Amino acid sequence: MIRKAKQAWFEVWGNEVAQNQILKYMLLVFGFANSVCAISLVFLATKAPAVFAVSSIESGVLRSAPPPKEYLTGEATRVVTAYLQSRHSWNPTDVKVSIGKAARFVDESFRKSFLLANETQIRIAQDKKIAQKFYVSKIDMDLAKGTASVSGDRILTIDGFRAVNPLSFNLSLRLGERTELNPEGVYITSEQLLDTTKEVK
Repeated sequence: MIRKAKQAWFEVWGNEVAQNQILKYMLLVFGFANSVCAISLVFLATKAPAVFAVSSIESGVLRSAPPPKEYLTGEATRVVTAYLQSRHSWNPTDVKVSIGKAARFVDESFRKSFLLANETQIRIAQDKKIAQKFYVSKIDMDLAKGTASVSGDRILTIDGFRAVNPLSFNLSLRLGERTELNPEGVYITSEQLLDTTKEVK
């Protein structure tokens, strides 16, 4: 028969302390291993995957290159044209919707001033049944400075009477994040109507 030896209290305490030290070391080892795995997963998740092009002639890795300046200038020109036509072409029934379309090209720093400046215009257009149409005739784009000078003609219609007058604008813009609403990634940061030298900032 195996007899269980009776341990003194200090021997029991010593065994418990030793077991706790082993558990602490194991916890540190597993914690360190989990940290390494978590960091590795974050690194792999944020790393862009390699894209391979395969053809009968040659295969290789596709590398993204920044678009040429001509492409960026073309995109900025499209955005400025769409912005001004939405911002200044509307009728009493769709003026709010049209200006809302223009707002998607507006930078966050300019959005509050943009919306406040258009509240009065929307109300007057709806109350007095005013319609207008803006036609862009010329755009001088300078992406290095982030500016665009635009000239065109506005046709204003009030109670069946039409008036045509030229308008010129100076716009400031920046290239930013491409989104679903703004795939070109061009954002308007200020608009100045040269005829009245009134700028909204």
